[in-house]
Parts: sequence; structure tokens; C-alpha cells
Amino acid sequence: LTQFELPDKGGLAGFLAKTGRLVAASTYLFWTDLGRAYFAAGLKDEALNAFSAAIEDPHFADGPYALGVPGTRAQLLGIVAELKIAKGQLQAAMALYDRALALAPHDGVAARGRCQLLARMGRSLEAARCLGDYLAQDPDFLPGHFIRADLLARSGHLEDALKSAQVGRRMSPDDPQARRLVEQLEAATGRGR
Repeated sequence: LTQFELPDKGGLAGFLAKTGRLVAASTYLFWTDLGRAYFAAGLKDEALNAFSAAIEDPHFADGPYALGVPGTRAQLLGIVAELKIAKGQLQAAMALYDRALALAPHDGVAARGRCQLLARMGRSLEAARCLGDYLAQDPDFLPGHFIRADLLARSGHLEDALKSAQVGRRMSPDDPQARRLVEQLEAATGRGR
């Protein structure tokens, strides 16, 4: 998109005239291009508006890839979800993550984003379950085991928290933080030395 200029005060019509881009059959490509340009320029509110228009376009569902942006449709939904989170629109972001996972059930970025959002919303047990589901698909995601252990401990599920922390510790036996977490959970469950 480096060949495109950002819209000036003249609005979209001026942008189209400057770039020569024809919007013909699908406005979807236009909105994704515009969203990328705004995002690259750090204009996140404008990017959110353009990307939101793109994911609501009827052509969005036509193919596996989000035209005009690198990645899949699920990833574009994740980008919009992150922008919504930054604006405090947590429920709308959750709906977008759910939509992304309906399109691509094994999309790790969307799955982790959804888990993080659940934790941010104070839904610790749901977030821990979400991370458990994610870790079943990607057991090598080391931070996930410790984050899950913390979420389970906050929810009062100390035995499950200890198991999760122990898995992480086995993966990283020399990590002093992992050792401390396991020791704290062992003490909390009465298994400490």
C-alpha cells in the first residue's frame, strides 16, 4: 500500500480519484485496502471503521482469504477484535473472536485472543477452560500452562492449577519462576515439603 496516499480532508472520493482504484463489483477489497492504509499510519479508529465495513461486506464470506490483507478471514476478524478491545468494546470483540473461530476452529491467534479476553473480563474459570482447549491443540505453548495455572488458582481450583504448572515446569525445568509457582501451589494444596 505504499503507493497509496491516505485520504485527506476531501474524503473517500478524493482518495479514489488520487489512486485510480475502481471499486467495481466489490467494496470489500476497497475497505480492506483502506483499513490497511489507516492501520499502517497509526489511525486505529479509522482502521477499525474500514475493517468493520470489510467484514460486514457480503463478499467477505466468498473465499478463505481476507482479500487485501495478509492472512485469513479469521485473522482479519481478530484484528478487528483487537481494535474493539482497545476501545473498550469487549462484548463486540468476543463476538468477533467467536465468529473467527466458527470460520477457522483451529486458528491459534483467535483462540488465544479469546482466552485473553475472557481473563480480561474477569471470567477466570472460563479463560482457564479456553486455554485448556487451546493447549490440547498446541501443548508446546509454554506460557499457556502457567497462565492457565494462575487462572485456575484464582478460581479456587488449586489441584488443577498445580497440574498445569507442573506440565509447564517439566517443559522448562530450569526456569526459576516455574519452580516458584509449582512450590507455591504445592504449599497451597498441602503437598509442600
